[in-house]
Amino acid sequence: MLSGDHIETCRQVAYKTGIISEEEMFEEGVVIEAQDFRAEIGEIQEIWDPIHQDYRIEFLKGRQLFDQVKKKVKVIARCTSKDKFIFLCGIK
Repeated sequence: MLSGDHIETCRQVAYKTGIISEEEMFEEGVVIEAQDFRAEIGEIQEIWDPIHQDYRIEFLKGRQLFDQVKKKVKVIARCTSKDKFIFLCGIK
């Protein structure tokens, strides 16, 4: 779940909709804020892809950091549209 809402709002909505279990509500790394997501994945660079006429994301410290976060996280709160773009590019 990627949301611009406050982390506690996201936590409750995710629990009530079955995205996370009661045990996961306060488990480290399952529900995080976007600023923590960006810090954990490291620096990124947006690169224009002229063939596909679209931007892509390059993880400057490698994909491993993103992949570690992706394995655990189920909710990212306080997301901007750029955070959502980074996440979606990472899972492509």
